[in-house]
Amino acid sequence: MSASRNVSTTSAAGSEYLLEAKNVKMHFPIKAGVLKRTVGHVKAVDGVDLQVRKGETLGLVGESGCGKSTLARVMMRLLEATEGEVLFEGEDILSYNRRQMLRVRRNMQIIFQDPYASLNPRMTIGNIIAEPLKTHKIVENGSGTGDGSGSRGWQKRRVQELLELVGLSPEHYNRYPHEFSGGQRQRIGVARAIALNPKLIICDEPVSALDVSIQAQVVNLLEDIQKEFDLTYIFIAHDLSVVKHISDRVAVMYLGRIVETADRTALYSEPRHPYTNSLLSAIPVPDPKKERERRRIVLTGDVPSPANPPPGCTFNPRCPRARDYCKENEPALEPQGGSQGDHRASCFFPVLEGQKVDEHVESEPYRARAGE
Repeated sequence: MSASRNVSTTSAAGSEYLLEAKNVKMHFPIKAGVLKRTVGHVKAVDGVDLQVRKGETLGLVGESGCGKSTLARVMMRLLEATEGEVLFEGEDILSYNRRQMLRVRRNMQIIFQDPYASLNPRMTIGNIIAEPLKTHKIVENGSGTGDGSGSRGWQKRRVQELLELVGLSPEHYNRYPHEFSGGQRQRIGVARAIALNPKLIICDEPVSALDVSIQAQVVNLLEDIQKEFDLTYIFIAHDLSVVKHISDRVAVMYLGRIVETADRTALYSEPRHPYTNSLLSAIPVPDPKKERERRRIVLTGDVPSPANPPPGCTFNPRCPRARDYCKENEPALEPQGGSQGDHRASCFFPVLEGQKVDEHVESEPYRARAGE
């Protein structure tokens, strides 16, 4: 994505951010026994702080099971958070009732990962895309109406316009999901997401189930729609190359927590957290000679269970730079001096420029004394 795309620093409510998560936690209870008593919790999201500016694309990356999709569902209130705040245009939506959330959801939409499971097989795609318009009783002037009557003709025209916008034929209005390929189904999901002209769209791994050639088409479609409608994206993905292409800023998630955030250029050129370094080393290089010469960082051990995370830094069992200090203290997401832009990482021994991840560290923990 071009770096020249404008990113606003002030939302409609006067806040610097369109969406902001503060200490968000989502703990799922573990029940056992005949009486189904709670014996523990799976800490899927454990104290996440995240900010999204209007007009930008924030990439969210991490291993499977680290809590990316759960965080997305919590911010959409498809799941009720255990703790924390989610501010949309400066207002905490976690305290909203059903009627208030209906108004907010008109401005927040989501594109789901699975283009097969996210579409009702018993509905035509015309009805699927028109469903948000019917739910919010949208009429031709774009506002709500008391009963939604007299708008069926306009809704059909609107759906056909959306189909054409995402690269499908308006003649497909009466077809069913099983008549389309995976890429076409994901385009239907995109059309449904933009039907209400939202301000924010959460893209939950929208291309992971698609072929590489189809991935490129869908990513280009998302970029074109963003420019046309001035959208803000949270783009969740495993493919770091796709995230680098589409994102303005990137947040790295590990075991329910954000471990590093930075501008796209800074994060890919100067990763500070050892986990981020290991992820970036897994990106294939299209030059066979360079690919043979470069050194892959292979982490040892398995990802700890979110039901029983390790004490201190949650990455310490797998980290090649971990010291005893890391096992006893929990690092905060702190600014990284000397790096580009607003670069933050939660590491006591960050990887500085010119250092190797497994290089022996004798220095004092980074800003360790600041928290004492």
